[in-house]
Amino acid sequence: MQSPEFTASREAAADRTPPADEQPTVPPRADTLRPPALSDTQATVLGKRNRVASAPVPAGEEAGEIVLRFGPGVPVDEQDALRARWRTAPPAPAAHRPRRRRRAWIAATAVLAFAAVLLWLLLRPTPAPGVLAVQVQAPARQLHCGQTADLVGVVTTDGRGGPVTYHWLRSDGHDSGELVSTARSGERRLRVHLRWTVRGPGRFQGTARLRIPHRDTPMEAKATFSYACS
Repeated sequence: MQSPEFTASREAAADRTPPADEQPTVPPRADTLRPPALSDTQATVLGKRNRVASAPVPAGEEAGEIVLRFGPGVPVDEQDALRARWRTAPPAPAAHRPRRRRRAWIAATAVLAFAAVLLWLLLRPTPAPGVLAVQVQAPARQLHCGQTADLVGVVTTDGRGGPVTYHWLRSDGHDSGELVSTARSGERRLRVHLRWTVRGPGRFQGTARLRIPHRDTPMEAKATFSYACS
């Protein structure tokens, strides 16, 4: 059984207890207000060392986007200086100049060689056609005072085109010298003429000889005509 004094003290203590609305509010502990940690699947981890708090999302970017930026970037002043240097810096194609000169020299040499070959083809001596036979035709009738005999030389060739060299020898001692006539390609007979005029009274018998150089031994033919004037 409790004593009257102890009971009185408990009642006095109960009288000193403040009402519920006057009791002080005790804030909860810090660890009780800490939000739950995000799982690893929601965090983007670039490195485990020196983690930096994420910067606020710039305007025009969504919060869900992952933007990676490396390096501090180039300041605006340095960008302007680099642009000015790039615009004003002269090009340096000096290393290609020797190659260009070499190509130009090769092209000029090729053009000169082509021109030389073309000139040689145009100016080279054309090979003469092969001569197979020679014949001379004289007038059948007798010539009279002051008439001219037309002697015709017929040269048979192999049909190739080209120059044919020949000369006439007359019985009175006259030599025509070296003459050249060009045979057409496909033409197998080349005709050359000797006109021989005789003047004065008397009788004369003239012989004309056509000679063509051919290899070691020249080819030749002759014909005779008669002349009478009283």
